[in-house]
Amino acid sequence: MTIVDGDATLVVAARKSAAVPGQRVDARTLVETGPNLKLLRIEWPDGSAVDFGPDTRAMLTPGRFGPRLRAHPAFYLLEGWAKQSGLGTEAVAGHVTAALQIHPFKGVTVTHVGEQGSFVFVESGAVDLIERNSRPPAVMSLKSGEVYSRDKAGTGATAARPSAEQLRSVPRGFRDTLPLRGAKLSGKEVELRLLPPPAYGELSPWLTSEWALRRDFPRRFGAFARDATFRNALEDNLRAHPEWESVLYPEKQQRP
Repeated sequence: MTIVDGDATLVVAARKSAAVPGQRVDARTLVETGPNLKLLRIEWPDGSAVDFGPDTRAMLTPGRFGPRLRAHPAFYLLEGWAKQSGLGTEAVAGHVTAALQIHPFKGVTVTHVGEQGSFVFVESGAVDLIERNSRPPAVMSLKSGEVYSRDKAGTGATAARPSAEQLRSVPRGFRDTLPLRGAKLSGKEVELRLLPPPAYGELSPWLTSEWALRRDFPRRFGAFARDATFRNALEDNLRAHPEWESVLYPEKQQRP
């Protein structure tokens, strides 16, 4: 993590901490940014990077997504803003949302996921994009300057350029090209600022997300079920995450 301009937190394994420049982050780290954040950047050793904007939830390197989604994306964007850059000789891993998958590409993309829909803007380069929820999944190619938009009803369309409203909504921190800082921060020791464990309400958007994301949460966050408040919330919402039944009622899993 090379830039943190504003409030942001990380959940690494089951530990929550404030985001700090120079901190190394693990696979499946949960990133959450506040409304006043200007920019948070993660850089990879290959020179690729992702900038997150305000009011954003993302999971880094979430792993493989099903038989059709064979790539290992760099991150999953649950909601908010992400600008992914891959300007080196190798294609970057791309990313995934609930509705879309962006294949490995060279260039720069800006992706937004919100309550009213989502869009992907190709700032430079070219991108192949999959509509995950269509049957069969629809694949489309976008070139520099084009935008794919998907409304709340699930209808997607491409355009030669973003609308004025889309351009106005892009975070200001995304409008400048900032140099990479990973080499300068490599090996730097960082003092982490640990925070209290996340409450059920903080984790619920992830606990009720798609199976590929939440499959290991009972193992990862199982110790939180010892807290009465957290456990009660799990029980009240068990239909949304039935995999927690083995943690809440282990006696049901035992064979005679």
